[in-house]
Amino acid sequence: LAALLEASAQAKRRVALGEAKHFAREARRIAETRVEESSAVEALGEAFFYGYEGDSAWSHLRDAVDLLLASDHPNPGDVARICARALEMPVRWPGAMVSPPPEATVAHYLRTGMSHVVEAGGVDEVRLLTLNAFWQHAFPISPDDPEAPVIGPDEALHSGELAVEAARRLGRADLESAALDGVSACFIPQGAYREALAVDERRLELIDDLHDLWEIGDTFAMNSWTRYHIGHYREALKYANEGFSRTVGEAPSLALHCLRWRAQAQFRLGNWSAVVEDYRLARRLLEERNDVPPHYVSPIYAAAALVHEIREERADADAI
Repeated sequence: LAALLEASAQAKRRVALGEAKHFAREARRIAETRVEESSAVEALGEAFFYGYEGDSAWSHLRDAVDLLLASDHPNPGDVARICARALEMPVRWPGAMVSPPPEATVAHYLRTGMSHVVEAGGVDEVRLLTLNAFWQHAFPISPDDPEAPVIGPDEALHSGELAVEAARRLGRADLESAALDGVSACFIPQGAYREALAVDERRLELIDDLHDLWEIGDTFAMNSWTRYHIGHYREALKYANEGFSRTVGEAPSLALHCLRWRAQAQFRLGNWSAVVEDYRLARRLLEERNDVPPHYVSPIYAAAALVHEIREERADADAI
């Protein structure tokens, strides 16, 4: 079991995600207890997570939590840790999901994770507080919805600020970067892009201390995102290019996030051929999913379709 789980982890690090899933499924097949099965299902969820296959990642990581809770003596630290990881997909990265789960279901696992935190101010609590900060990003308030949100805007911002302070005390640049991303996410749903940009620039100051390609890629993608909406298209292009070049070899899902903003900046700058090339590159990176792109990638398709339409290349536009 241990050898299969290690093989799955190593395959994931090589971005050999088919192998990672295979070894995790084999580990699940030979598991003899719920705790062992939970470890295997968690590894399978991680393989889906790394491939930005949000629905499958959430489903498996959530199942890993449920298996632990159904065991005789669940380790509370493991419950909190896996809850935090599972929640990242519907709360921080909902763009990778086709069918995001209901808010009430996600809130249940957030409460479960918080109730199993072992160390106040520790890593798991910081991660869960960070997820609180992303709540309006995942579940924006609708004026037509009479029900109050599970986590309101003020609580979300306060949680993000607490997470930033706690991560700094721990000396964890990766956690601080994620927490700052949560703070930025409190401003973006309001259209307050200058406030969000100020936070994203604080993330750039941490870049040399980051080793997690997901945080590195997302830092550049978000700095491109906020600049794009302010109208600083050349700066948006610069940061998207930097993020793409750093992540394309080992974290293609984050490279696609950067590529999305690069293509949109190119469109606003009138670099039509570059938009079409980025569309073709996105299709190659998505491989078998290129006809059903996750919605965070779909703006590349829209920009390329409009370029073809403007050029009166109707067949190409219609195909997209």
